[in-house]
Amino acid sequence: MSKIKKFLLLGMFSVFIFACLGAAACKEQLSDETKAEIETAYFSYAYSYDDSIYETQFEKYGGTYSGNIVAMMSCRSNNLVVSETVIEYYVDDVFVCDLPNGSYSLIVYTQSKEIADFQSAYNDGIITKNNLMSIRNALK
Repeated sequence: MSKIKKFLLLGMFSVFIFACLGAAACKEQLSDETKAEIETAYFSYAYSYDDSIYETQFEKYGGTYSGNIVAMMSCRSNNLVVSETVIEYYVDDVFVCDLPNGSYSLIVYTQSKEIADFQSAYNDGIITKNNLMSIRNALK
C-alpha cells in the first residue's frame, strides 16, 4: 500500500475515533418517560412539604461531578399555584445547580430514583465535597 493511502486511512481512522469520543462525551437526552417520572417524583416530594409549590426550574450554572445525580431542581413556593412547569434536564457529567437561597430549595433526583433535599444528599454522600467545589467554581 502506498504511503499516501496509508496516510489517508490513518487520517480517516483518527477522525472516526475523535468523532466517537466526542459523541460519547455529549450529554445524554432523557426520554419523555424519564422526564415524567422525575416530575411526578418531584411533585410528590414537594407537595409533602409545601402544597403551594408553583414553579420548578433548573438554575443555569454548570460544573462537573463524580456522583450519580440525574437532575437537580429548585422550587419556589407562593400562595399562587400555576399549572405550567419549566424543567430542564442535565445528566452524565454535567452538574447544573445554584445554591439555595430565599424561598428556593435545591432538590436532587438521583439514579436510584429518589428525591432528596440538598443537605440530605450531602449527608448521604450523593453530593461530595468535590461536588461542592464544582458548584463553587461554576458559580464564580
